[in-house]
Amino acid sequence: MLAKAQDALHGDILKMVGADRVVFPERETGTRVAHSFSMSMVVDYFEVAPGYGMEKLTTIAFTGKTLQDLDLRGRYGVTPIFLRRGDKVTVNPHPHERLEAGDEPTIAGPDERLEKLRP
Repeated sequence: MLAKAQDALHGDILKMVGADRVVFPERETGTRVAHSFSMSMVVDYFEVAPGYGMEKLTTIAFTGKTLQDLDLRGRYGVTPIFLRRGDKVTVNPHPHERLEAGDEPTIAGPDERLEKLRP
């Protein structure tokens, strides 16, 4: 059974009465909106686990640079996992991929590392 909870206490009660999965849509949406407001480059945020997430970015600050130039793993400790260019999605983009205007790279990592990308 799937159930929607309003807060953590409500979620615990739903689990105790038999819910297999409890969702917190307001909290999840709030987290996503907070991430998109805190960094102008963030288009969307998805929490993978507490303290760990994925962010879809705009390339405003990265246009013309390759993923290797950005060195996201080395400098920031985050991993580029997808690159969306129009209708095409590349999984695990090559380091020599040059970012173009309109591209949407998706990166993953610990939240404190994702925050280091913020200006």
